[in-house]
Amino acid sequence: MRKHAAVRTTEPLATVMAAALALMCGSAACNAISGVGELDFSGTADATGGGAAGSGSGTAGGGTAGGDAGSGGTGGAGGAGGAGGMAGAGGMAGAGGMAGAGGTGGTGGAGGTGGTAVDISYEISCGSGNVAVGVHGRSGGSIDRIGLICAPLASDGTLGTAFQTVTAGGDGGSPGSVICPASQVLVGINIWVDSLVYRIDLLCQTIEEWKMSNVNMNVVPGIGTAHSTAYGVKCAMGTAIIQIEGDADQLVHSVHPKCRTL
Repeated sequence: MRKHAAVRTTEPLATVMAAALALMCGSAACNAISGVGELDFSGTADATGGGAAGSGSGTAGGGTAGGDAGSGGTGGAGGAGGAGGMAGAGGMAGAGGMAGAGGTGGTGGAGGTGGTAVDISYEISCGSGNVAVGVHGRSGGSIDRIGLICAPLASDGTLGTAFQTVTAGGDGGSPGSVICPASQVLVGINIWVDSLVYRIDLLCQTIEEWKMSNVNMNVVPGIGTAHSTAYGVKCAMGTAIIQIEGDADQLVHSVHPKCRTL
């Protein structure tokens, strides 16, 4: 059997391979067969991340890594390795864009307007044949509710058993009542008031004394808390309170006494 002599060369393997390809089909013809355009072995990375060609020895030379990706672009393919070398690595992928900021929340609708409290006029009477001898109701920082304490007035000027009338106002505060001393009738009040009634003290006297001139009234501490401005309201000599009227809602806003002859 005929043996072929071994061919030895001192040229790099890549040069030998390139020459062989040129002899067989020429560079353009080989590129057409492979389905790609003319290959660039210059090894320079382009803007889309093409890898530089590897360099190295014919046995284990390592290829140079591919260039970084262009801004936001896709990494290019690694360059062809030198003879015996590894192919260059592909470029880094571009970073994704930032998410858009969320929209601003809408403004809530305005709340409804609360209703306005309406004062209710009241008129509280002792009734025919009776006379006031005190007050009752509820109070705290101001007077919440007000009514009269009355007693029947006999023809001889004596008083019968006292009773309470209906009231005007609300349910706040604490209950309370005050009455004139025995045999005395209510002939006036001291009242602390501005837009609310805060306190009422009693002005009391016996019927006989009150029919005389230049007589003093007895002041009896009443209900409520002293606040704002105090006013003294009294009946004419020889008359006593038989009715109160004014305005109130959940609080008492005014108290006006009415008097009759004893």
